[in-house]
Amino acid sequence: MDRREIELKLITDFLGVPIKSTTEMDYRMYQGIVYLVQACGVNLGYYYHWSPNDRPVCPALFADIDDIVLALTHDFDESRHFNLSEQIRLKLYGLKKRVIHRQSLGQYRFVQELEKLMTLHFLIDRNLVPRDIETVVAMMRKHNARIDKEAVKTAIGDLVWIGALPFEVDLKE
Repeated sequence: MDRREIELKLITDFLGVPIKSTTEMDYRMYQGIVYLVQACGVNLGYYYHWSPNDRPVCPALFADIDDIVLALTHDFDESRHFNLSEQIRLKLYGLKKRVIHRQSLGQYRFVQELEKLMTLHFLIDRNLVPRDIETVVAMMRKHNARIDKEAVKTAIGDLVWIGALPFEVDLKE
């Protein structure tokens, strides 16, 4: 394991979503988690771009997850020699308390929640949508047909609460 993989494993363990397998749903879940971790100010060095599936993705993350799973299957967990700093734990406290507990919804719904937050943050952070709620909802519906104004407002509140957005985003009605 390299330094980034060790840090990734420590963070996912801390959040209560340890890396164990490499199903498509696992990859999607970790894409969302790592994106939000970085949005909260913990830079792991992953770069996300917009995918044809209408959501942000980071191909390099797939390789690191595969490496971690391979190391763990051979009982080669170098992360056990390290601890996550208190500074990082504090930055991720909101994410752990406000978002990660939603695992109880089941993996499919949990992944949908993560992807909703990740996509909304990506669109706002990179100024890819005008600041009106109708346009944001229309763009988000490409990815999640059940999204509406209230869901967008709730998601923005979640992003502010976890520290991914430094301010309340004012979207015009």
